[in-house]
Amino acid sequence: MSKIKKMAIALVAVTIMAGPSMGAQILCGGDVPLVNTMIGVAEMSLDFSGAGTDVVIASFIINNNSQQFTISWNLTKLGNFQLDATNKIPFTALKFVDGGLGTFGLPGQTLPLDKATNAAIVAALPIQLVGVVQTTATINEKIVLKASWADASAKLAGLYTEQIVYSIVVTL
Repeated sequence: MSKIKKMAIALVAVTIMAGPSMGAQILCGGDVPLVNTMIGVAEMSLDFSGAGTDVVIASFIINNNSQQFTISWNLTKLGNFQLDATNKIPFTALKFVDGGLGTFGLPGQTLPLDKATNAAIVAALPIQLVGVVQTTATINEKIVLKASWADASAKLAGLYTEQIVYSIVVTL
């Protein structure tokens, strides 16, 4: 067999054993939908027949899977249960308490500082958790808002209310 034939057979054998070579990149993926909810539930039958100490006035459930978000609470009647312009029951304290359900996406996230006296509460409004940065999603985090007030038994009869406007905003 000639030398050229031997080289051709060897070349064919090497090509068959090596097989076809191919290089490519493939990217697979999908979108994770944004979850950004905050549900608030107010207590509607508070007892004003005396003083109130650390009484739950509202609860909030937070779910968020973005990298960062901001929460704010604004008391539109400036920390007062109010019947009209002159009949008010001012808060003496306002506390944010972890409701024991769920977790923030970043361990160690702290709630807003507790406020004492009506003047301090008013000066701090709106109360915010600014730029909560998280590494995992916040799932069913419950925050309880508690208020205290002095004896209100001498107030006139009627419906005394405070309105809490709350929001959760994603930073993208």
